[in-house]
Amino acid sequence: MDTRTCRLSALAAVLLIASSPVLADGAVAITLDNNTSDSLRVTLYDLNALPAQRVIVRDVINGFATLRLSVTPDASGLGHVSWTARTIGSGSQRRCGQNDKAALASGADVHVYANQECPTPIS
Repeated sequence: MDTRTCRLSALAAVLLIASSPVLADGAVAITLDNNTSDSLRVTLYDLNALPAQRVIVRDVINGFATLRLSVTPDASGLGHVSWTARTIGSGSQRRCGQNDKAALASGADVHVYANQECPTPIS
């Protein structure tokens, strides 16, 4: 194999690794997916981080939009998150949602939604 072929092979390997869903620092790449028509205000927690950390706080994800981010892997290389979401609006039209997702492999989609009544605030 000549020098040029070796260099091209090395460059191809670097590009393949760099485009992998597993990030170079060992983080797990996930995609938050709002597959509803409502814009949502979302908070996401990385439950593998010690202590657990907020990755996004009250960020708006528009209807049918996605947001890519990374979370901490556990010993087996999988992510674990919890999230809360609330539609943007007021009064009785406001809806809420929450969920916990474990065993997230790199490239996993986490669907966020708000399809329940919001709890009544304590006065």
